Amino acid sequence: MNAIFEACSFQDITSQRIRRAIEHLQRVETMLTDLAPPGAEPIAQHQSTAPIGPDLVQSDVDKVFD
Repeated sequence: MNAIFEACSFQDITSQRIRRAIEHLQRVETMLTDLAPPGAEPIAQHQSTAPIGPDLVQSDVDKVFD
């Protein structure tokens, strides 16, 4: 029973820290957005050039980890 309570409390503390980190990141995002000049377009998300789908085979994945 103690192990269950310890696991639950650890999970609760972890989720609190993650939530707090997300809140800080959202504040930074808001501050940076407010600094952007009026009419500025958002920066496009980085698009990976890695193959996706059937072009990606197991041997390609194995090469990454070698």
